[in-house]
Amino acid sequence: MSEVKYESKITSSTASANQIYHVLSNLNNLKRVQHLIPADKVKDIQIEEEQIAFTVEYMGQNFTITIRIAGKEENNYVKYAVANLPGVEPNLWVQMKEVKPGDTRLKLTLKSDMPMMYKLFLKKAEPKLQEGIDQAATMLAQMPFQQWDNIV
Repeated sequence: MSEVKYESKITSSTASANQIYHVLSNLNNLKRVQHLIPADKVKDIQIEEEQIAFTVEYMGQNFTITIRIAGKEENNYVKYAVANLPGVEPNLWVQMKEVKPGDTRLKLTLKSDMPMMYKLFLKKAEPKLQEGIDQAATMLAQMPFQQWDNIV
């Protein structure tokens, strides 16, 4: 197994670290955006406070993927672990640091252990993966956490 790691650019949210943490640390909050998930691509979605499970089809086979909260520290980070992906064991950290009221910095880190052969295949895709994690960080920073705080 070999490790790959991608870190996003640092983005800024107007929400407080506390608001961001309370939304991201309870996966029940995904129910608010569940209608945006394409039902023809993602099936059998089960959302609980600490984990979400869903089924996707890939190359003619169904895979039930589970994302669970693997660690969290209030107003600092939430770590998610992904299970049941063939050959990879990814983790995603969302780190937050409130530098002043109305300015919380966010950074995403994606880290995974995978067979060396997978890592070699990813080499060509690295710019796209980096672009994707940067876009995810930008989108996360723009989420209306202030509106979602205390809503589950």
